[in-house]
Amino acid sequence: MTHLTEIEAQLLFLLLSFFKILILIFGSTITYSSYRAYRHTADKSTLWFALGFGVTTIGTALAGLTANFFFKDDIIIAITLDSFFLVIGFGFIFYALIRTESQRIHIGPEAEPREKEEKATT
Repeated sequence: MTHLTEIEAQLLFLLLSFFKILILIFGSTITYSSYRAYRHTADKSTLWFALGFGVTTIGTALAGLTANFFFKDDIIIAITLDSFFLVIGFGFIFYALIRTESQRIHIGPEAEPREKEEKATT
């Protein structure tokens, strides 16, 4: 096990904080975009994506706060908390990917014949 000098530890702390901020920014952006897509298309898969990315983003932020402010000496608690939220978030994302075709709303080229049929009947 390597022992870090005080300066090295501070630099690593700043680097970790920088990465956590980037994760929070990108994760929030993906979550918001997924939610907007859900509102636009009403496809529940995009809602599950938003939930999945939201949980992973919040979990990472909470784990970072936990490690930095509450459990500085016991980093394993923060890593466990981060892993828990990642598993839950990835579960939501996985569910969004495996939803059956009958549960999805089709948009795009497959939806065009249905739209043409609706226009022809009106």
